[in-house]
Amino acid sequence: MQIFDARHIGQQIAAGRKAKNMTQSALADQLNVSYQAVSNWERSQSLPDIDKYAQLAAVLGLNLDDLIGAEGARTVTIVNDDAAVDARTLAEAAPVMKPAQVEEKVAALSPTMATLKEIAPFLGSATLKEKVMAQLNTPDFAPLLVAIAPFLGAPDLEAVITAGVPEDEDHLQVLVQLAPFRHSAANDALAQRLPKSSGTLTAIKKLLPFLSRTAVDELFRTRAQADLTAADLPALAPFVSEPVLAAHVQQLSRLGDGQNARKFMPFLSATTLVSLLGN
Repeated sequence: MQIFDARHIGQQIAAGRKAKNMTQSALADQLNVSYQAVSNWERSQSLPDIDKYAQLAAVLGLNLDDLIGAEGARTVTIVNDDAAVDARTLAEAAPVMKPAQVEEKVAALSPTMATLKEIAPFLGSATLKEKVMAQLNTPDFAPLLVAIAPFLGAPDLEAVITAGVPEDEDHLQVLVQLAPFRHSAANDALAQRLPKSSGTLTAIKKLLPFLSRTAVDELFRTRAQADLTAADLPALAPFVSEPVLAAHVQQLSRLGDGQNARKFMPFLSATTLVSLLGN
């Protein structure tokens, strides 16, 4: 089995296409693939199917050896389906193996988190969770989990986080990075459990796009009750519901604090603003 350099191939495809003054869509049409596939090849996110290389070389006017970088390619030989492979070799071979083959080979291995990061796109969520759970106590577990998280189903990711990533200030950066891959309910619970120190408030602001509107409204009310003119309140405004913002502007207006009230007006509709001015 020959392992190709995805970066080299992507560069060759992009350069060849541009030399032919072709769009990605035009190249895709000639190869009977989607333009997203061509884009992924050029960004080294995936490799063409093995039966596409000769056609690619012909369409782009490239020498096949130049396209695939044959001189720099590495050959990995798997004698038969029962032959064992090490984790490093499997990570290199996975892009050209069928998913079932990767699953079968990885079952007998204990890959590190760094290797799992490379194999993750080719594994099912259940298998990936099992292998990640076996690495809970290894160094850099939490940061490497961020790279693996997109390939874990939400329930499996939650199980891994519960087991290996404490929801405390020491892991705030990682928890914020994991937020896009969690359900809003999990992020809501995280925001509620974290102590409201200045450091965690900064992190919670980064969580805002991944919190439910109800959770953001509650956070806004809590902060406003503690300090009606808190400096971090305007940062919450784009994510707060209009009734809550309108009530806040009314409070500030009653206190004669028009300067702070104006900070929230860009996030209110014209109808609400007219109503507020009328009152």
